[in-house]
Order: sequence, then structure tokens, then C-alpha cells
Amino acid sequence: MEDQSFLETLCNLEIPVTVRFSPDQRRVLFSTQLTWGHKKGSHAVSTIWLATTNVQRSAQRIICGTFNDYAPAWNPNGNSIAFISDRAQVGRNWALYMLALHDEAQPVLLTPPDNQSPITAFAFSPDGHSIASITLDEKSTEEKWAADNNNEDARVWGKAWSYARL
Repeated sequence: MEDQSFLETLCNLEIPVTVRFSPDQRRVLFSTQLTWGHKKGSHAVSTIWLATTNVQRSAQRIICGTFNDYAPAWNPNGNSIAFISDRAQVGRNWALYMLALHDEAQPVLLTPPDNQSPITAFAFSPDGHSIASITLDEKSTEEKWAADNNNEDARVWGKAWSYARL
């Protein structure tokens, strides 16, 4: 029994994946994921934390870890962050969210919540008023229908290229 408890504890360890210092270098933002791709339930989850540099035990969870919230980035003004999440439809859709770092703010949706292709990268403009993102093209209605109804699991390399768009 002790071995099983140890293994469960080990699988539930959250490890830092993305670490970003604030523009003024006084705070650090980091996301964590479970070790070895372990999942809670049937989908991956991650957590976003905020800590003050040079202050021990100051880390606070600012995003709960119920969804796959990852790749946090600072707005150049240092008052908000953006991150990628599947919170609109867990494990299936991806969107970009903004979170103001003040009392009990909630994440605000920035992109359409029905993207089935993950957002591969994003960056703030230098003034913090715009965000550029890269994502793969979404499948057409016909492609989605064919995939759902033909039960084809095989993917032929080079047959249907999905291009990333800015």
C-alpha cells in the first residue's frame, strides 16, 4: 500500500513548464503540469502561478488547474497576462485568454472559443495593445464530416497539410 501511495504522490507532482519574469523583474509567472503527461480524469490539466521574486513561499495559484491553461505571457504593462486554454470545451477546443492581475478578476476570452486546432504561439505587441498568434488552419465542414463518418484513423503523411497562419 505504501508503494501505491508513493506512486500516486509522484504522479500528482506538478512541475514547472513555462517560467516568465514580469517586465519589472519583481514577479515571476509560471505554469505547471503533472509529471509524465499524467492526467486528472481524461484530459490534461495545468496550473498558472504567480510569485514575488526574493520572497520565499510567495507563490499563489492564480489559475485553478481545472483546465489545460498554459503558455502564460506578461502584457508589457505588467498588469495582466495572456494564456492558452481549453476551458471553452475541455480537451477539444483552444482559445487565447487575458487575465488582469487585480482582485478576483476572471479570464476574458480573446479569440473564438471553437478553435479545434491549438494555438502554437502568441506574443504581445511592444505597447501591449495587440496580440499576434499562430494557429493551424481549421478543418473545413467537409473534412470534419469525412473524419467523423469514415472512421479513418490513418493519417497519410503529406496528404492533407495544415498550414500555420498568423
